Amino acid sequence: MLFLLACQGPGDPAPPPDLTQRLGPNEVLAGVVTDESALFAGVSAEGRAGDVKIYNDRVQFVIQGLRPGHYYMDHPGMVVDADVVRPGGHLGRDLVDDWGTMAGVGRMLEATTVHVVDDGRLSGRAVVRIEGDETPMRILVGATESEGIVPDFGLHIRTDYVLEPGSSFLEVHTTVTATDGDATFAAGDLLQGSLDVGKPWTPGSGRDQPGTGTYEWMGFTSNAGDVATGVFALPGEELNLDAAASLVSSLAEMVVAFGPSQTLAEGESVSWKRLYGVGNDMGELSTAWLELGGTTDTVSGTVTADDGPVAGAYVAVLADGEPYTTARTDADGNYEIGVPAGASTEVVVAGTGVGHSADHAPGWASYSAYAAETVRTDVLAALDGGAESLPPAAGRGVSEDGATLGTPGYVTITADQDTFEVQLTGTVDAIDEDLFPGRFKGTAATGWARGGDITLAVAPGTYGVLAHKGMRYEIAQDTVTVTAGETVTVEVELPAAYTLSDHVLGDPHQHAAPSQDGECPMEDRIAISAARGLQVHFGTDHDHSADYRPLLGAMGLDGELASVVASEISPVTRGHVNAYPLVPVDREQNGGVWVWYEHLVQSTQEQFDLMAEQHPDAIFQLNHPMDSGVGEMANWAPGTIGRPDRFTEDFQAIEVLNSGSYSDYLPFWMDLELRGLRSTPTGTSDTHGHTSGDLGMSSTFFVSPGGFSGWSDDVLVDNIQSGSTVVTRGPFLETSIVPGSTLGGGESLEVTALSPNWIQVDRLVLYMDGERIEEVEGTTATFSLDADADAHFVVMAEGDAPMSPVSNNLPWAMTGAYYVDLDGDGWEPPLPALDYGQ
Repeated sequence: MLFLLACQGPGDPAPPPDLTQRLGPNEVLAGVVTDESALFAGVSAEGRAGDVKIYNDRVQFVIQGLRPGHYYMDHPGMVVDADVVRPGGHLGRDLVDDWGTMAGVGRMLEATTVHVVDDGRLSGRAVVRIEGDETPMRILVGATESEGIVPDFGLHIRTDYVLEPGSSFLEVHTTVTATDGDATFAAGDLLQGSLDVGKPWTPGSGRDQPGTGTYEWMGFTSNAGDVATGVFALPGEELNLDAAASLVSSLAEMVVAFGPSQTLAEGESVSWKRLYGVGNDMGELSTAWLELGGTTDTVSGTVTADDGPVAGAYVAVLADGEPYTTARTDADGNYEIGVPAGASTEVVVAGTGVGHSADHAPGWASYSAYAAETVRTDVLAALDGGAESLPPAAGRGVSEDGATLGTPGYVTITADQDTFEVQLTGTVDAIDEDLFPGRFKGTAATGWARGGDITLAVAPGTYGVLAHKGMRYEIAQDTVTVTAGETVTVEVELPAAYTLSDHVLGDPHQHAAPSQDGECPMEDRIAISAARGLQVHFGTDHDHSADYRPLLGAMGLDGELASVVASEISPVTRGHVNAYPLVPVDREQNGGVWVWYEHLVQSTQEQFDLMAEQHPDAIFQLNHPMDSGVGEMANWAPGTIGRPDRFTEDFQAIEVLNSGSYSDYLPFWMDLELRGLRSTPTGTSDTHGHTSGDLGMSSTFFVSPGGFSGWSDDVLVDNIQSGSTVVTRGPFLETSIVPGSTLGGGESLEVTALSPNWIQVDRLVLYMDGERIEEVEGTTATFSLDADADAHFVVMAEGDAPMSPVSNNLPWAMTGAYYVDLDGDGWEPPLPALDYGQ
């Protein structure tokens, strides 16, 4: 290297470093990314060309360049990706959404320069410097609609990221200078990890929310135990979690850590150092940190079972009776973890895994819509099988002696459908969820097949088996006894209860990894949507326009599931609104969606005008209108809008069913309809977790000529414009007249409720002008749409027994409206227009 550098002319710059090369134990490197194959994957990966990579042979970080980021803390200069350096073929496990410096709660560094001070090739020490002035956290300003929520202290901030060879820690050196008068603040850091795959971990609390106080370090660990990150104080120093930071931390389950409050006079500066770490697990990181201090004890051992050493077992270490750190056993079942010197320790071991499986091939990596194209391509290919990584041990229970686990048995379920869900229920070991991931929905194991079969590991015992594919199919139930080391095969049939040639089932409100409060990776969301019988997925992540469509073909699901690019635009004080279909814009902030917190509007009407300007062809759907929705924010009551500045009439759809509930939302839609403000009703799950919100059981049937093969974004728009939907919590309502129709009066409407045997419809009900006027027992009825004046009709289906064992909700469904226009001169609403109090 010295020879090559010496051959340059006196004014020639050094050639840029090759950031794709693997480094040796005494090497470190930093540089601007020009070849995106230097980047790595993970559920939150967003690094791209123009960002800066700094790495050694152990760890790698990506620092955002001078561009907007893709999450709520979108400021340049933040760490956006972090992972260990993995063996060849392993694509990455980044779970960092946002990671950076704050000078007090909500006061961020807006870097105007991000540059490599020392690339490490000669000095053996890489340094990247970011520098700029303070700026308020934009999401906080937007949420409060207050420019002054974070006072401007006139601070100038400089941070150096320093990496040494062989270190697991990025040293973070920050200097803050007061340039405009005195300033009092507490300096600190924010780490937001992906809740889709992980959870914060704090000494003393484990996976539980930490209380206020001081900590030596605070971290974030994956549920699978295959990556961990953390903010670490220098040995002998502490991080502070005060009341304000604790509130922020609890609201978003993020790591927020501060130093002591201090006051600077104008012209004065203060500097502080801390460490950003990343490791294969939290135990590896906490051990490396303890070794920096030079004094540490060690706990070690081998976890075994009757079938040999147990690889991938969870190991939690308690110090003086409280959770301290967590790790996994290696391929030989071994662990060695540092603990504070002199601490009384206890080791707790579990082989319970994450409790669920979406049937991905070994070696898969989570997909991120914002990763570089090269990374996305590699991840899609790996969904069919990549370089195998060590999975967490499953089906082995919880150890009673801290060293021995059980031997699992296996249940293979095969079906006549490619995609389906299976739940195994029975008596299982209790899990301390402060230490380990808990059982999924209380089951022994849950899986979502996408190839006609799936195998789940469970502890020996007797289990109930439930296989289903959502509301349009019959279910299958069985009981199996599982013995250690053996596989039991269960064959099930899940026949369609009915067929529809002109409708598809969709859920126009779903969340996953792009949403900050999502708890499901994108590939899992697609797999589960198909397994639960949906035909159309909508990617309505909070303030993201993330494109899920590339996953469909890679997962072999494009023949039965479509995806609509969408977003839930989520201003805190004006209500949540879905926008669909959208056109994603690669490399634009949050996929090109209208970013509400970048705009301080004076009214909700102004907001909708700006949304329509950026998304001129989109449908706008009011979500959960009386629960953080537009109706609640506008102080709606029947016939009145208490706050006109919080309301608009420029929407086309309203959720009347959200997460299986309609009682708070249907009256809002009905009142607006009867006053002439017409919109299309929809039913949604609003799922954030894997199956939360009764995913697949709280949905919408859309008209689609030719069924699934005829579906398109244009067909979706036609449905919303015509009002032809059927909102469902179980049944489908087959009608002789398409909902949304305008009629002359006196027509006969034939209605049949279709459902599998486990969903029982007891009656059909006709509503006229919001009043219940006729009931017919059973599943078929003929209603006469007679009226003396223009009228509004809706048909609903009701059932009295829960849709057990799939859902605890009662069956219910509703057609879109029928409008009777007696004179043919235009439909007149039966109630006066909304009163805006003006």
